[in-house]
Amino acid sequence: MQQLYTTARATWARIITGSAGLLLLAGLTATPATAQQLNYDYLNGQNLAGAYQDLGTTGTAIAVANADDANSAAQPIGFSFGFNGQTFTQFVLNTNGFVKLGSVAPTSAANFLQYAQTATVNGQTVFPGGPIGGSDTTMVNVLAPFATDLAAAASGGAEFRVATTGTAPNRMCTIQWKNVHDKPRRAAAADTTIVGTQYESFSFQVKLYETSGQIDFVYGAATAGSGTDNFRTAVVAIKGRSAQAGNLLTVNKGSTGLWSVAKFYSTSTWLNVRRSVLPDAGRTFRFRANATQDAAVNAVFTLGQLPVGTPHAVRASIRNVGTQTLLNLPVRLDVNGPGRPSGSAGTTAFTFNNTQTIASLAPGASTVVTFAAYTAGTHLGTNTIMVSLPTDAYPDGNVGSEPQVQTNNSYNYGPPAVATSGLAIGYYGFDTRPGITAVKYNAPRATTLLSVTDFMPADGNSTGQTIYAVALDVNGNILARTVDYNVRAGDLGNTVTFTFATPVALPAGDFMVGIAQLGSPVAHYPVGRLFESNPRPGSFYDRSTVTSGAFNDVSTRGFGPFLIGANTTNSVLAATEAAPAVVFGLLPNPAHDAAQLQLATAAPTAQAVQVLDVLGRAVRTLTLAAGATRASLPVADLPRGLYLVRVGATTQRLVLE
Repeated sequence: MQQLYTTARATWARIITGSAGLLLLAGLTATPATAQQLNYDYLNGQNLAGAYQDLGTTGTAIAVANADDANSAAQPIGFSFGFNGQTFTQFVLNTNGFVKLGSVAPTSAANFLQYAQTATVNGQTVFPGGPIGGSDTTMVNVLAPFATDLAAAASGGAEFRVATTGTAPNRMCTIQWKNVHDKPRRAAAADTTIVGTQYESFSFQVKLYETSGQIDFVYGAATAGSGTDNFRTAVVAIKGRSAQAGNLLTVNKGSTGLWSVAKFYSTSTWLNVRRSVLPDAGRTFRFRANATQDAAVNAVFTLGQLPVGTPHAVRASIRNVGTQTLLNLPVRLDVNGPGRPSGSAGTTAFTFNNTQTIASLAPGASTVVTFAAYTAGTHLGTNTIMVSLPTDAYPDGNVGSEPQVQTNNSYNYGPPAVATSGLAIGYYGFDTRPGITAVKYNAPRATTLLSVTDFMPADGNSTGQTIYAVALDVNGNILARTVDYNVRAGDLGNTVTFTFATPVALPAGDFMVGIAQLGSPVAHYPVGRLFESNPRPGSFYDRSTVTSGAFNDVSTRGFGPFLIGANTTNSVLAATEAAPAVVFGLLPNPAHDAAQLQLATAAPTAQAVQVLDVLGRAVRTLTLAAGATRASLPVADLPRGLYLVRVGATTQRLVLE
């Protein structure tokens, strides 16, 4: 199997995955804490909209030998800055998009990724060269807002500058790269294609905050480069002593994804860009230093699509991202599902809640909470799965809220319209070798499997290749297969359905479905996948043969969820379909006194708008008139923290600061 490198890992909001066994007992399972030297955690990262303020003539220009590959002399921060258990008063700027805290420069000034795109070695994605994965042992205590091979833009010339502003103990040091571009480079070791300049006239900054230890990476608006539109890899990260977990935080997105969808991770990963997707001016990646008392919802494990009337148990990964042990921490699950449309007789919304308590959680440790099982309602529509913690130092991490679509008969780990969901989508396959990529689901009662679906990744290189779908029992034995299918160009970026000639009888319990690919001289990756930081075991598998043999749980290698779905018969009939989802945005977010609710299209009918607290209680209600496209949400009098805004069947998070 192989993970290719065009798109990066992302999450279902914070992270969504699925439950292999849907009938689970309530309980807790723990994973040990890992030693963490860096005083930052990926769960405390924030991706924010903002404003970009060029330094102009403020501060001091940083002298370098050239704007291509050069280190500066040690520059003053202007105050003492704590990082990685040390205190720094100086930094060294490298023209290739990073700084090294301290007075010692990197051994080489030409410190950047060897290729324009990440490389694959023995089935694993690697980062040859650069400030994170390179061999230079002096590359410690690194802040990399956009580390790649950079040079002065074609016009105007580059400038590097530092300015310390404010008064003690709340000073801020801003370090700026101005008017640079990415240099054309060879794509990869096995690909001689030259990837041309994607970002021309690009400016960005690092901001260091006294006392709080906060670090901001702030980006200006680039102009499209002269190269052909192609993905280009950059490293956006903070690094302590090494590139190992506990010493590294990275920011990641796919090249076609907006900068606003980028996520934070604790492993080596990358930020992919291309000339057709430019950063929005003021986009800020914020790294907040760990607080004393702080827990976070690390992941919500559920299904993206679930047949109505199906028993289901949600799990959640909870992490102590603070510096003190947490005792008797309550974790609450709230499920709010669709009822009958407004004005019809009968029940309203489906609701369920359950609370589990974590007796003790050490700093840096994570534990998986299993909530009591519930049976999904019988109305089509979208459930909101919300896991919440008591308010603490960083309340925006205290809630994980994920959508779950109730369907007639479909299981899937992703949403129905995954191509337009805004989620970063990767791809998975076996290069030139044969193999099966599979997922596990659970049928609460005997059923028949009608078809298998596969989201065919746009950049999986599968056009013209032969694949087929398989039904498997819980032990991985093939029960049935579909006919061979030759992938068409029009399939890429879309979901393809593989129908069995004869429906496959399935007993109650776990079953598996998969996509098989034959050996081919062309390396290809026909299965779409989402990304998550801590894949849950027992759901995602592969084996390097299409006939027989044991399946391997790929969560041990950090893969999943796979976008392979199953369509079955369902003896539970869906009730009247719920109102359709409403697409809307909230600006600003985080908000202070008021937030603007903006609909993508005018409301066809009057819409109820609710602001809910973390316990699901309505704290603000209003009605959006038919034909309206926006409304103001007055929130100045509400306690600071995290809320949910619900319009129709759609829910989004709103942070008040």
